[in-house]
Amino acid sequence: MDTMKTIMVRGFECESLDDALGWVDAMGNTTAIKIGGKILVVPEAEARRLDTEGISFAYVGEHQIPDGTFRTVSVSIPVH
Repeated sequence: MDTMKTIMVRGFECESLDDALGWVDAMGNTTAIKIGGKILVVPEAEARRLDTEGISFAYVGEHQIPDGTFRTVSVSIPVH
């Protein structure tokens, strides 16, 4: 049986992935993540804390493909 728990995350919610990635580009030392169905911009140290505490989330970023265009990608960080 899966259980839910409330966690505190330092960062702010964005309406879209594009919005979050724009903030990351503008702010520096931050990263975009998806957690609990929300898109957040958090300090890089906060993402490391979530990973260390075994909280499942996904990093979100852009990846340039060979034709020069960009694709939004996510990398899941599983519970360990």
